[in-house]
Amino acid sequence: MKKQLKHIYVSKEFFINFIISFLIFTFIFLINGIFKAIEIIIKGASFFSVVKVLIYFFLSSLPYIFPLTLLSSSTSVFSRLTYDREIQIFSFSGINPLILTKNLLIFAVLCSILLIYYNLFLFPSIKYQSRKTIYNLTAKNPIAFFQPKTIINDFPNFSIYIGDLSKNLNFKDLSIIQKSDKITLFIKAEEGKINYVPETNSIIFLMKNGFITSQASNKISKLDFSEYIFHIELPESFSFKEPQRKLSELPLSQLKIKNNIEANIEISERISFGITPLIFIFLGTGIGMKLKNKSRVLCIGVAGATSLFFFLFLILGEIIAKKLNFSLFVYLPVLIFTFITYYLNRYSVR
Repeated sequence: MKKQLKHIYVSKEFFINFIISFLIFTFIFLINGIFKAIEIIIKGASFFSVVKVLIYFFLSSLPYIFPLTLLSSSTSVFSRLTYDREIQIFSFSGINPLILTKNLLIFAVLCSILLIYYNLFLFPSIKYQSRKTIYNLTAKNPIAFFQPKTIINDFPNFSIYIGDLSKNLNFKDLSIIQKSDKITLFIKAEEGKINYVPETNSIIFLMKNGFITSQASNKISKLDFSEYIFHIELPESFSFKEPQRKLSELPLSQLKIKNNIEANIEISERISFGITPLIFIFLGTGIGMKLKNKSRVLCIGVAGATSLFFFLFLILGEIIAKKLNFSLFVYLPVLIFTFITYYLNRYSVR
């Protein structure tokens, strides 16, 4: 009966710590997203666009937040139990304290299964959509620069003035000055329409009733027109396009088609991050029994520091994998931390 009550107590404490740690790590990972949100707010993005960016950042951070949260939560629970000497009572009674991790292990297994699926099939598309959304929101919208009775100098080599402009981009009294090293053009039109073509990243002016004056060297020429189409090719900073997918954003099917060392390393990394909840739940147990402290902040800090070492070993494993052309070296941090976990738990319960 006492053992069953202790199981309930551990599970309750774990999930309280889980929620607190999850919120803290979510905020930490969202800091970059918050700065991006501020950037697009300054550029005039809507509230819906800002929320969309933050949701994408949150979803992109889940493969890192979940393992960290599990590590921090199990560390906090078993650090508190050891501090209160309850772990020692179990040991003196001949009961292995690790039996208390039964419910936590079930939860960790479920997290690992979901995380492996998420990393392999959902995460790449979410990561790509996140980058694509931010790219298009931070790109300059050329149409937004056109305002009535305003001189526009935002397009290189052009000065544009519009007397009147409607919501559907019909204009009246348009003047365009284009300057280059060899020629200067002055275009005047009574009315017309403005179009932006994303495919070519260009602005098209459909003009009516005007004239074109060109000056080259000391020669000036003038041409009257009833209808004239003028194009402005815009710099890359104004373009709205589909960014090319990075390796980490490719779906599993495309990585299998590539079947090179980089693609195999990427697949192994996604699986590696999915396995970490299983390791971290026991790693946190061992660290907690060594730490013997009630401070949640300290446990969160220890979890963060431990994860940094995991990432360092992951980078090392990736470097070795590329050098030796053998992707399984990516599992180096999983192997190292499994041994550390075994050592901590074996000698902590004695």
